[in-house]
Amino acid sequence: MIDKVILGKHRDEGEAKSMLLRLSGREHQVITGTSIVKPKKEILYSECVESKVKFKSLAPLEVEGYIKASEPMDKAGGYEAQGIGAFMIEKIHGSYTNVVGLSLSHLTDAFKKLEILRPFAKDGSNSKSKKYTEEN
Repeated sequence: MIDKVILGKHRDEGEAKSMLLRLSGREHQVITGTSIVKPKKEILYSECVESKVKFKSLAPLEVEGYIKASEPMDKAGGYEAQGIGAFMIEKIHGSYTNVVGLSLSHLTDAFKKLEILRPFAKDGSNSKSKKYTEEN
């Protein structure tokens, strides 16, 4: 989001160019909502994670070249942080994996809190908690 405008997936190259030029030299927010819900729609966990991404100032040639690389097609905000688009990112404040798609550190913390996951068990046992089983 930038200037209170949500930048979703663009429809065409022109819209991708417009998004990238809007982001050029500026900071924007990437906000991801995550919920863990039981089959009967009981919400066990819900959270929004926000990361701030600062773009470098982009030259028109860089924007045109990036669009021609086809990477920004079908990407929210018109870029892919884990690909070629990384060249545009000057700084990230917050979770990198949130910018890429889903904040894994926050999700892992939620799993631990709900006792769904015991990461890196020393005994090599199943990572699933005794409290939470597939029947729940």
